[in-house]
Amino acid sequence: MESVSLVLHFDELKEYRINLSTFVSCFRLHKEGLVVGHFSHIFIVDASAGSEPETMLALSNFADDNTAVVITASPENTPYLVRLDMARRKGLKIGDFERLRNDFSSSDICEQA
Repeated sequence: MESVSLVLHFDELKEYRINLSTFVSCFRLHKEGLVVGHFSHIFIVDASAGSEPETMLALSNFADDNTAVVITASPENTPYLVRLDMARRKGLKIGDFERLRNDFSSSDICEQA
């Protein structure tokens, strides 16, 4: 299978139902005019590979109360400690994804479905 890379004009890109972006480059979509709530679903794949600010950037720019958010991460790779020095100095001791994992156990998710 041949790999194809397309760079589309923003007006074309926003018409697609599925857009793939890196943590860092998602800010370009916001800068070009995509608004909070544009996407019905946001999937953050392997969130353990990014820092908390990187992953939260996508959520803060695009998610609203109607957006379904799916976050995946390997428990072996998930940082249990807070990476951001400023957050640690302010007293945050457990990383975002460890808190999510503790707050939403698999039994909770099954009960909600």
